[in-house]
Amino acid sequence: MQVTQHLWACGCVEAVRRTPAGVGSRKAIEQRLEYGLPTPFDLDMQQETYTKTADRWVAERLQLAGAIDHHRGVLTLREKEAAAGRTAVAEAGATTDRAQTALAPVYERRALARRAQTEAEAASRGRTHCPDCEQLLRDLSGAGPLCPLCRQPDPGLPNRPAPRDEAARKAKAVLVASEKDLRDFQQAAQKGVEARRRAERESERLAGRAEAYRAKEITPREKALAQAAAAEAEARARLAEVKDRRKELVRIGELEKLAGSLSKRADQAAKEWAAAEGDSQEHRRQTAKWLSQIFADLVIPMAPDKIHTAVIDPKTFAPKINSRSLKQLARSAGLVSLAHTAYHLMCLEAARTCRSSACPPPSGSTPPSTASAAAPKANASSTPP
Repeated sequence: MQVTQHLWACGCVEAVRRTPAGVGSRKAIEQRLEYGLPTPFDLDMQQETYTKTADRWVAERLQLAGAIDHHRGVLTLREKEAAAGRTAVAEAGATTDRAQTALAPVYERRALARRAQTEAEAASRGRTHCPDCEQLLRDLSGAGPLCPLCRQPDPGLPNRPAPRDEAARKAKAVLVASEKDLRDFQQAAQKGVEARRRAERESERLAGRAEAYRAKEITPREKALAQAAAAEAEARARLAEVKDRRKELVRIGELEKLAGSLSKRADQAAKEWAAAEGDSQEHRRQTAKWLSQIFADLVIPMAPDKIHTAVIDPKTFAPKINSRSLKQLARSAGLVSLAHTAYHLMCLEAARTCRSSACPPPSGSTPPSTASAAAPKANASSTPP
């Protein structure tokens, strides 16, 4: 579309290109193409391309930033779940530690119950061995119930086994209760250990899921976001370079316009100088013709037999007699003297009769042009002391 518009514009300005300025601009563009430098159209296309690229990267960066925000919200929830799992692990560990701590007094109570039961059972059975030699006591004989140890009659023997059996039964019940409590506490501790292991596995799973989600959803987008930002910065930098070069090209165009304007002014000044130079030459010829008439009217009557022609040179305004200069007449002192006298009289006559600034000035004053200044110098060089 832009290429078509550019070609259409080129067709519209064909008449302008035929002008000297258009020809110079076309030559400048052709020279830039020859040197491999970009033209204004190339810079415009590059500027538009880099602008679109920068805008595209900005849109992609905004899209990635929105997606990253969404996934970061999901990751935050999963990290909270992982933190809750770690808290559950800590609580399960504390529960397990309390259960393990509570097992110590239960073990002590069971040991005491076992000892009490053993003592009660020993007391209920009676002694059948000697406490000293641990040999079996022999059956002794006697009247009434005999003591199992000393085999002597013991009237209180029937009343003593019942309390001992009761104490043994109670000790056994205490032992059974302590055993049951111990099993319960052991089961609770085992459950706490299993709960802690489950909580640890769940915490590891949640942490791994959060890390995997970060690696899968967030890390690639963050890398893409960094790449998009770098690409956008590069496009912006190139766009700035293109704008700078466009400014330089505009400055070059302005300088070319200024150079063209100065060239036109120089051409106009040259034309004016040529016109002024032509007018000056014509004025010199007219003045020299007028002075030649005055000089001839003065000098020829002074020596009509020797002087046939007398003129004023239009280049140096020096007198010439018989088509010879004063240097050529140096051998004839009379002619040189007559020429000097007639020249001074000519100047006085010209000063008396001339009332215009275009006429030659009187002798001794500044001449109107640089060419007329050469006459006094030539006269001075040929005037005798």
